[in-house]
Order: sequence, then C-alpha cells, then structure tokens
Amino acid sequence: MLARKIIVGFGLALVMAASPAASVQTAAGRIVFLSSMRDGESGLFVMEADGSNQTRLTSGESVAPVWSPDGCKIVFRQWLGEIDVINADGSDQTVVVPRTGVGGPGFHYRSHFSPDGARILFTGRGLSSRNRDFFVVDADGSNPVNLTNNTGVSMDWEPSWSPDGTTILFASRRAPRGIYIMNADGTGRRRLSSGNSPVWSPDGSKIAFSLREGLHSDIVVMDPDGTNVTPLTDGSGIAWRLSWSPDGSRIAFETVSDDGVLLEVMNADGTNRTKLADQVMFVTPEQEALPVSWSPDGSRVVFTRMPVPRSEMARGGQELSLDIYAVDADGSDLTRLTTGGMSVEPAWSPTSSCKAGS
Repeated sequence: MLARKIIVGFGLALVMAASPAASVQTAAGRIVFLSSMRDGESGLFVMEADGSNQTRLTSGESVAPVWSPDGCKIVFRQWLGEIDVINADGSDQTVVVPRTGVGGPGFHYRSHFSPDGARILFTGRGLSSRNRDFFVVDADGSNPVNLTNNTGVSMDWEPSWSPDGTTILFASRRAPRGIYIMNADGTGRRRLSSGNSPVWSPDGSKIAFSLREGLHSDIVVMDPDGTNVTPLTDGSGIAWRLSWSPDGSRIAFETVSDDGVLLEVMNADGTNRTKLADQVMFVTPEQEALPVSWSPDGSRVVFTRMPVPRSEMARGGQELSLDIYAVDADGSDLTRLTTGGMSVEPAWSPTSSCKAGS
C-alpha cells in the first residue's frame, strides 16, 4: 500500500528486510522514516544517524512524519487523514485531529508544528462545507480554527509557518495560481509570485521555490514581499523539490534528466553546484514529501534512493527496493542506512537530542 501511495508508476509488491547498515557518522540526532512490509506490517520507525538501533514506533499505514521543534514529538498522518502525535520514544500516541477527509494515494499532506511547538498547521476539510482548507489546532488537538474557509474547490497545498510564526506560506492553483502568503490567523492573503513548492530560509529573509517555464523549471529565490526574484539554476533542465540547510547557506534540490533523478546541492546564491547522489526516488512536488532532510549541524543529508538502477532491476527481474541513505553535504561518504524492500520519507530530528522545556 505504501509503495502505491508514494511512487508514481510503481505498482510492485515489496518485501522488507530488517537489517541496518551501520557506519560511523559525525552528525548526531535521530532519523524518523516509514517502512513498508517490515515484519509483515508497515509502520513508523526511528534510527540513529548511523542507521543503528532501528525501532518501530507505530504499526499500520502512516505517512508524512514531521518533528516538533524540540525533537521530542513527531506529528504524522494515519491512512485516510487522521493526524496523530507521538513521543519520539514511541510512547503516548494521541489523535489530535480525527479523520480530516483529506488523504489517499499520492497526497501525503504534511502537518507542521509552529516554531514554538504550541500549534499544528494542517490540511483538512471543513466540517460543514467539506471544502479543502488549511487549519490550525493546539498541539493537544483543542481549539481548531479554519484559516481559509474556501467556498469552492481549492487547490491550496504545501503550507508552512514563517520562522517567526507570524505568517503562513503556501502554493495555490486558485486564480491566479502561484505562491501566496497570509497572516497566521488567515487574514491578509496575497499573491507573491508564480511558481510552486515554496520554502522559507531558516532566518525568514528569503523564500526559495520552483518556477516552471515550458518544459524546464528552475530553483528561484525572492524576498518575503515577492520582490528581488532571482533564478539560481540555469534554465537548462528540471530542478524542483528543495530544502535549505539549517544555517541557510546552501540549498539541496532534485534535478530530473534522462539519467533519472539526481540529488544536488548549491550555495544559497546558486554557486558551487555539486552532485550528491543519483538513483533518487521520483516523487512529484505536489506529494509534499521532503527531497532531503539535513542533520542539525548541516554536515549531512538523508534521503530515499534506489540501491540498484531501475534498468538493472528490470533486466534481472528484481523487485523494486528503496532505502534510506545519508551523504556528506560535499557529496562524500554516501552511506546506506537501511537494507532491502521499502524505506522512505526520512526526516532528521532538528536537535541532537530531545530538549523538552529548554
């Protein structure tokens, strides 16, 4: 089931082996990820930065895990849209939002803790209108508020908090389609630019996004008011699905070519573009899956990769396998962290250890 939900065009049965691949890493912190068919059942897992100590947190269909700012909790969706929060050690799993009516194959709407961890931003359906909307709810599930109150079919997605928690950024196919921003209470909605997949820089001074022109797309940055729009890639291919480093100095992103999907990194001004890995899992931007997740110190990234190219799998009659890999931010020390079957959606904790109450 998980394979059908995440991978476009892959309808294969997958079998998961349970042994990790360990290597010495400099980056610290834990990594949460999803595995399908492990011990006969899908679920949410955590592991150490070197792939060791892989531990099941949940059983059943789970998608889109996101850490709390203090690294102590994880918010995720259960199949058919229920939103749960669980402690990072697997205790105290709590339903904070009952079935939202938004979910299903290909759409893993991510929920997001506010920067102070007090609220959760999510996509759901209005109780009366049944239109798709953005909501916020207190982290314990109380005080739900509909921010958008759409009156018709709306294609808003990819919402995210600004680093200071005062505004919310999102992409929309409303007329005119593009990138929008609004106040955290849903007021003051305004369009900033064309494009999609907008991502705040860690200090909130820039927004990076993907801008498509014909058959090409580029990584572009702009100021939060929509000015100073500056392309960072050269318009020669397809570049999308990006992630800022924790210090805002670099941007990791994916490119699509005849050779498949590549993971690359560049400086925040577009210089020093470097290939990190090939054979990366293909996911459309609308699925809201993270392309990579950075370690807290910015030294490594973790992502999903095919250990064997699809062409070799087809010739050898092998089943599709997807695993979690980590690589240094300069492209060195590519390390496989899981082995065999289907492991996807890795997310590195934003802290080296849980810092509750700090």
